Amino acid sequence: MSVLRSFSARGAGVILGVAVLALSGSTLASAQMPSPTPVLPALSAAPADTDADGAEAAAADAAAAGPSIELSSTSRDDTLSAAEVEKVAAQPHVSYTGSGLVAAVNGSTVTASVTLKASRTVDVSEIGICVRDSASGNRDFPKDQGGNLPITGRTILKTQTFQPGTYTYWGCAKVNGGWYNVGQAKAFTIKAGATTSTAHVSYSTRDLDASVNGSSVTAKVTIAATRSVTAGQAGICVKNAAGVNQDFVKDAGVTLGTGGRTFTKTKSYVPGTYTYWGCAMVNGGWYNIGEKKTFTVRAADGGRATAGGEDMPADAPGGWTRVFSEDFATAQDKGHFPGVYGAKWRSYHGFPDTSQKGDYDQGIISVHDGALDVNLGTGADGRPKGAAPIPLLDDSGKVTGQVYGRYTMRFKADNMPGYGMAGLLWPSSGTWADGEIDFPEGAFDGGIWAYTHCVGNPQKNCSYLETGVGWSGWHTATIEWMPGRINYILDGKVLQTVTKSVPTKAMQWVLQTGTMGDGPAKGTKGHLLIDWVTVERWNG
Repeated sequence: MSVLRSFSARGAGVILGVAVLALSGSTLASAQMPSPTPVLPALSAAPADTDADGAEAAAADAAAAGPSIELSSTSRDDTLSAAEVEKVAAQPHVSYTGSGLVAAVNGSTVTASVTLKASRTVDVSEIGICVRDSASGNRDFPKDQGGNLPITGRTILKTQTFQPGTYTYWGCAKVNGGWYNVGQAKAFTIKAGATTSTAHVSYSTRDLDASVNGSSVTAKVTIAATRSVTAGQAGICVKNAAGVNQDFVKDAGVTLGTGGRTFTKTKSYVPGTYTYWGCAMVNGGWYNIGEKKTFTVRAADGGRATAGGEDMPADAPGGWTRVFSEDFATAQDKGHFPGVYGAKWRSYHGFPDTSQKGDYDQGIISVHDGALDVNLGTGADGRPKGAAPIPLLDDSGKVTGQVYGRYTMRFKADNMPGYGMAGLLWPSSGTWADGEIDFPEGAFDGGIWAYTHCVGNPQKNCSYLETGVGWSGWHTATIEWMPGRINYILDGKVLQTVTKSVPTKAMQWVLQTGTMGDGPAKGTKGHLLIDWVTVERWNG
């Protein structure tokens, strides 16, 4: 981010490194940070998938309206997502093209295809064919998840049904947390009275319920359909008292039928009253299904978030020597960090993050109830606030690194669209080409990812991992960096071992949060909680 770095939305790709400077004070001042030069293309208006408010379960008009669109084969160069920071100056420009865009209409069924290409191979988190109706409502074909977009191109072929009307469609891809509208746009028309061989579908729910345990909420619902249909997403939708989406993580590509499908999800919420219900996205439109209920999360200890789960290990594993540990046993008021932690921690403060949509502000950090609390939200100046605490590995009072190491943190975060995290190892030299290791990383309304950037060519990822795990529950993430090998470990399980392009020079650890993509809505706020962290030195 701002010379720290940004992180990619839902792990969508290139993560930027951070030039962490040695310092003796408690913050990294903006004067010490080189000014990043935006070179990545900004994103055109995104065909955002949002829930429909007050839609009838079986009404086709339940689809949420998307934003108005402005198509361009390459987007403006004025915006960076929060996954593109310190490496931004080294990132080559990427352009996107589309060809072969065509749609065949058969009654109310439309089959569309397009081939998308990039000027260099890039990772995508979603890719497909975006659609808008005449009222700018989002009617996208189901998108493909993950993979890459190569120079040679990637062909998308999709089929779904539409209500009568005229629709605009085009190729689109989500890269680094932002949507690119690619190539030309065309239109197709469904004539009034057009039918398919399938009957009308209606939806219902049963067994809607939620149980609250402190800040943790577990909700359940069973969603049924009068015939078998495939939902692009389905699950439990939630809004807070201000009407801001606080949904549980939804399942993708699920089949709904007469027997019903049960969804059970758990997530942490800040104190307040929330409305929840069953919901599904079918044929590009959101259906709010069945009854709505409410649950209330009570404030504990003055409304402060609470830590819990798993004790910090007392000893290092075999083959490692403990060089740093912190279980946040001493309280520190918000607005005064590092305060009592000044001998062991530094943080960024007082300058914009890479997206330029938010700022680093160590004033949002506090310690209470055995956890470090990063309280993300909009500041008094109207700008979103993030933070980047940095552990000090020796008693010099300066940010230092080491060659190889084991880095562990126990954490959880609220669902905060537009905010995310990158726990990263960044070269002590400040030279991005020396490598970068990122875990845990991702958008707080998405999942946890891991990335290994290629040594010598860091704008490319030599490995990436989508864990399929969200941020809402307590999790323990570990990077094991050894000669010729990196292990990504989540909750005690090795999910990936990387042997390609393993860094060999000193790196330092930064726990970075901030804005991503188009940034958060003004009312979006919540907490990243860190229960404890440990760092070990490799004994080999």
